[in-house]
This record gives sequence, structure tokens and C-alpha cells, in this order.
Amino acid sequence: MNPRESHQIAPGLTGPYSGWSYDPMCRMLIDERDPPGGTFDHDGKRYYFCSVGCREAFRAAPDSALKRKR
Repeated sequence: MNPRESHQIAPGLTGPYSGWSYDPMCRMLIDERDPPGGTFDHDGKRYYFCSVGCREAFRAAPDSALKRKR
């Protein structure tokens, strides 16, 4: 199965495969080894992003972003 295929998103941000996570802003599946938008650490957890725009939006209000309905 291709890791970039659409998957039902379970609670949390861990992706369906080891080394993959969901972008907390747009829910895109991100390869942790090479996140296009970089990373941001918040409350002891590292988040991975598809773009700089998603990372900066998260960085501006991480707690609000994490409370959004998935």
C-alpha cells in the first residue's frame, strides 16, 4: 500500500506507517524523514508540516490548532 494514499485519520497525529505523521493543520500525511514544511516542537512533541504556511499557522496558535475537530 502506498503511504500517500488516503487513510481514515485516527485520533492523534501518528500516521498509519512508522515514520509518517499527519500535518496538524491540513491533515496531509508527511514523511518524518523529509517534511516539506519543516517541524515545530510544542509541549514536548514534534509536529511535521507539508508547507511553511501550515507550520507558521500552527506556530501562531498551536493549542487552538490541536483543539480543532479532526
